[in-house]
Amino acid sequence: SEINIIVVKEKNMGFQITNDGILVKYTKEEGVTDAVVPDGVRKIGCCAFSGCSNLTNITIPDSVKSIGYRAFSGCMKLTSINIPDSVVRIGAEAFSSCRSLTSIAIPDSVTSIGEAAFSDCNSLESIAIPDSVTNISNHTFVSCSNLTSVTIPNSVTSICNRAFLDCGNLTSIAIPDSVISIGDSAFEGCASLGAVNLSQVQTLGEKAFTGCSN
Repeated sequence: SEINIIVVKEKNMGFQITNDGILVKYTKEEGVTDAVVPDGVRKIGCCAFSGCSNLTNITIPDSVKSIGYRAFSGCMKLTSINIPDSVVRIGAEAFSSCRSLTSIAIPDSVTSIGEAAFSDCNSLESIAIPDSVTNISNHTFVSCSNLTSVTIPNSVTSICNRAFLDCGNLTSIAIPDSVISIGDSAFEGCASLGAVNLSQVQTLGEKAFTGCSN
């Protein structure tokens, strides 16, 4: 069936939404810093908010189940965003280069976090991976230079290539017994990282901990 795009205007915000509930584009409005995604949207599409450099707060309704590729990438002033517990998938690079984001709560409903989803979020200080996630993808937190606290649950079995590359302020991390594989350069350049228990790890990638001077 033919997909039509509907333009929705709400409180000086412009949204392009398909008739099957995909928000394909947010239209930047001068002076608007808070965006409220309309109820009924089921997916925030590829690059929908990408580069919206003035937005500081975004509210997502619980009708949303998926956040797409680069959906919020480059929202440089974004400090606050809620991810409702209806969301099951966060796409690759979804929040990359959101450089003012200090924390984000990922609900237990999320089962998949895409590659580089939070890369270059260099104000992000803490993150808790929900126990619905089984692997931390390639580049997920690369260059999160202010990240100091990471919680990894017992559901995770693999930490993939360059997942925490260049997280220079990460001082400690508890890797649960469930993790059996750590990828290439997973923690490379984490210069502040102390001792890590790897007794349960069966596969350790090249340069996994290179540059972890402590």
